[in-house]
Order: sequence, then structure tokens, then C-alpha cells
Amino acid sequence: MDGQSRITRQIKKYLENQVITSISWDGALKIEFSCPSKSLLVCIENDYLFSAEGKECHLFQREGEAEKIRVLKNEACKAFFIKPDGSLELGFAPGNSKIIVNSHSDFEAWSIFSPEGLKVICMPGGELAIWNE
Repeated sequence: MDGQSRITRQIKKYLENQVITSISWDGALKIEFSCPSKSLLVCIENDYLFSAEGKECHLFQREGEAEKIRVLKNEACKAFFIKPDGSLELGFAPGNSKIIVNSHSDFEAWSIFSPEGLKVICMPGGELAIWNE
């Protein structure tokens, strides 16, 4: 099993069925999930796709865009994938909602910080940088 699959499984164990407790924007979209011991943070630094109830909306990194996904607050993550190209996909039950973040050729697209010290950053081009403190 490759490192990316192992990391995906490790994060999945923290993230699946955990509830979004906070959605904020401060130059990056920050989604915080409750976890048994502490919270898990997903930071989105690239434009992203949000789909809900069959409607897709391409959202950009700017103030106000996070408001459109606030409908997910208090919802549980039901699916989590890191694709081979570095894309991140989060799935939620209400309306089959999804957030998809593609990698970017010039900058970091997203990052995840787990309660146990695992840090995963999607580097330019989709390669993952992984630290486990």
C-alpha cells in the first residue's frame, strides 16, 4: 500500500462521521471538525467546488464565499478521499453535498491538521507533504 493510501485511511479514521463545528475565512477557508480528543482542521487555500442537491457552485478564495457552505455546519463528514492527483474530496449526507479541492500547479491547495499531530499539505502540483509529530 502506498503512502497516500495509508494517510487517507489514517485521516479517514479521524474525520468520517465527525461534525463540522466551525467554518471561517481568514485568507483561507477553515473547516473545523469535532473529534473524540480534539478538533481536526481542514484549510482550503485554492478555489473549490461545492455541490449540494445536484447543484454545483465554483467558489473562490475571497471573503464571503464561506457563507455559501455554512449550511454544512453541524453536519457529519460521510466520505473522505485524497485522489492520486492531490485533489481532496469531502462528502456530507444532506443533499449529497461535496466539497472538492483540486491541486494547484503554483501553490499549496489544501492542508489537514489532525488531533494526533498528523499534518498533510497538498504541495504545488499535487504532491503531498506529510509530517507526523
